[in-house]
Amino acid sequence: MAELIRKQGIPRNWGKYSDRAYGRVPMVRFEEKDGQVFYADPIRPGAEIATSLGRADEAAEPEGLLPVVISLAFTTMDAPGQPVEVARCEWTAQDVCGRQVRLGFKPVQDTAELLASRVGDVRTFTPFLSIQAIDGEQMETEKAVHMGQTFTLSGDVMSVNGEGTVILNGQQVVVGAAPRQAQKVATVEVKADAARYPDMRLLVWPRDVDGRMVDNLTPEEFLVSDEGDRMMHLLRVQDRAPSILFLSDESLSMPGEFRGDSGASMLALVENVRRAARKVHPRATVNVRATNSNLWENIIKTLGTKVDLIVYATDGHIKGSIPTVQERATLALGPRIIAMNVRGNLDLLRKRSDSNVFDEMASLTRGKALDVNKGNASAIEAAVLEFLEQEGRELPYELGYHLPGGQLGMRSVDVTVGPVTGQTNYQVGAAVAAPKGLASLRLTVKIGDREVERVIGGHSGFGPVVQADIDHVMGAVFGVHLLAFEGPPPSFSTLMDDVLAARLSFERFDRAVAEEDGMLTIIEAIEEGHHFLPGELATLMMRTGLGAGEDFCFAEQGMRCVYFASHPVLNDDRIITRVDILPTSMTYVISPHTEVVMEKSMQAGLKLASAEAALFPGENTFDLLAGKLLTLLNPDLYTSDSISPDQVAAWERQREKLEGIFRRPGHLAFCAQDFSTQASWVVDLETSEVYALLPDMSGGGHKTSRIEQQLTELDRVVSMMNRLAQGGGTAANGMLNPLGAHALGVAATYGQNLARIYAAASMAIILLDSRGIEPAVKLALASMACENVKSISLGVFGAGKSANRAVEVFSMAENVAGAAGAHSPFSCSM
Repeated sequence: MAELIRKQGIPRNWGKYSDRAYGRVPMVRFEEKDGQVFYADPIRPGAEIATSLGRADEAAEPEGLLPVVISLAFTTMDAPGQPVEVARCEWTAQDVCGRQVRLGFKPVQDTAELLASRVGDVRTFTPFLSIQAIDGEQMETEKAVHMGQTFTLSGDVMSVNGEGTVILNGQQVVVGAAPRQAQKVATVEVKADAARYPDMRLLVWPRDVDGRMVDNLTPEEFLVSDEGDRMMHLLRVQDRAPSILFLSDESLSMPGEFRGDSGASMLALVENVRRAARKVHPRATVNVRATNSNLWENIIKTLGTKVDLIVYATDGHIKGSIPTVQERATLALGPRIIAMNVRGNLDLLRKRSDSNVFDEMASLTRGKALDVNKGNASAIEAAVLEFLEQEGRELPYELGYHLPGGQLGMRSVDVTVGPVTGQTNYQVGAAVAAPKGLASLRLTVKIGDREVERVIGGHSGFGPVVQADIDHVMGAVFGVHLLAFEGPPPSFSTLMDDVLAARLSFERFDRAVAEEDGMLTIIEAIEEGHHFLPGELATLMMRTGLGAGEDFCFAEQGMRCVYFASHPVLNDDRIITRVDILPTSMTYVISPHTEVVMEKSMQAGLKLASAEAALFPGENTFDLLAGKLLTLLNPDLYTSDSISPDQVAAWERQREKLEGIFRRPGHLAFCAQDFSTQASWVVDLETSEVYALLPDMSGGGHKTSRIEQQLTELDRVVSMMNRLAQGGGTAANGMLNPLGAHALGVAATYGQNLARIYAAASMAIILLDSRGIEPAVKLALASMACENVKSISLGVFGAGKSANRAVEVFSMAENVAGAAGAHSPFSCSM
């Protein structure tokens, strides 16, 4: 690779770098004296190094504190390319530098309820971002912790506005209204919509003794049971406002005035209907959406959504698939359709054939087929007004819930409102439309003007959403996600101090296990919080080798950011651990010699890559490209090679991603000449940095642990935590999230009198009685310290004398050597 880089020509570095908490603050400047260029060090006045760079670089004006913005968004299966932001926090480098930001997902259940829940019942989470200051400096809670908008795994978003009003998917929800209305209910009619099973939709008509709908019912006044099991539900539609959707074919065969969502006559019709609908209900919604000619497929996409009436404008030219028997049965339970023939020739169509798409739509959905006569759509408008008058004031409440398990056949559901229960049966088969669920979770980190986005769970953004994506998302919300921020890389001793401080914060959980009221103590400890800093993350926060020498020095601009995640995968036996070095900083090598610049930059990048290889064997760039001939990534190569069109498209996407991260033409990317993997080495031409990128464009490594059996939606949360603790050591290492889920791992094993001590490797001690806890904890903590040193040493320094010496020196420290007796990376006790 070095020879390929030399052929390309690496530009000289001009030596700008900044303080770790300030953006582009000029700490270095070049001055010209007697024809020579000097490097002046402002930290040590008078210290100058003569250089031959050939030009002076003017110092920039200070720009103030470097801004840091972190945001979280999700995409849904219905719209996998449209992120919905649910959390955003803005800090400065001074707030986060030398610290970590924890991203977690807090379930709405309290701890006791959560432990008794099935995994599939835990559907609602509130994301949070919190600064973890292991250095002990106190921060105001309002500044250190940010709570996002609550969301469900079905894609609902809930928030509370400044007036204390609950907002669900943009609509106001009244909670706990007084006086309560449920006692007025005399009858309850229920219809179940399983079009997107296992995401269920219930339509409920609660009426009083006079047959009138009871208004202003609140979410807590509805109780839902499916096959006798109590369901956690959302009241998705409370105000029962009419929702009318106009679908309009935008193919060229359509007359222009009704084509798509921009035809003048179509827009006029929509506006007339909107005014009429809002006379029935002030919050009625009327929308228009352009479609292609796959008429039935476009209708099926609306199933299971809040639509009371569809008006489909088409000329009858139909493409795509036709509904199956099962889809027809589901359409019959869906919204009415007014089939709008923009050609005005329904009579002619009926004479020519026994059936046509307009009459089929109408008869299947209890709707109407109507003509537009010479551009006059008054008949359509009249039919919509008739619907509003007859049904617009009697629209149902709409509830939603998720039914884990995937059982097929006939099922029953009960809805209780006040003193009355309504019941209905429904048939479960294959889902007609895709379940309403999250396709992906996306994390964006912006430091100064450098922005990086990562998919932290689920769909990559390309291709169809599959079940594996959903399982990955569901596992990700039960995991831990950590962002570590640094200026210049910290020293080994600094990291060890942070790691040990984090481990010591778990001691209270271990003590709680041996107490008679241990569960209560654990819950209290959960609420107090803890620190968490895994060894893999600490390893990749460091830089290997010397930072300066006689003819060079490293200079960082911006901040380093390393992302760590560990989480299970639902319906699988895997636990995924991932570390990703985000390209948020720029590291320059200052030297009068170009060859030194390239040598030191490459050495630093490759040493970091070898640390990744030590921590994540097989799942790192070094291993993926080992033994392969490298070539410069160039469209002329892979488009002219004998690879499939799908592979060409994949490499095009890869190149687009690279150009989104590294400025063009400011980088060189080297990949396998046979294109067998999309892992690559990337050289930033401005700084000469070498980045090791995995096929998903992350920089770091992945590894997978296994547990004894699959985790499913039907598992109890406490059972899931227990299996994770026993199988992958994940819960025991504090790597699970819900309510500080490492503690849930302790709670899960509490009944077996087993306490896990949190270390780089999974270790356990058996607490025989409470009298033995004090020495047991000390011994475990000492051994844990040894294991941490081993993990970090082997990752950073590589195996051999340096790693052995690092552990040996540390092990000789007071309390550690005496308790653990550790003298080499492989002699940690327990």
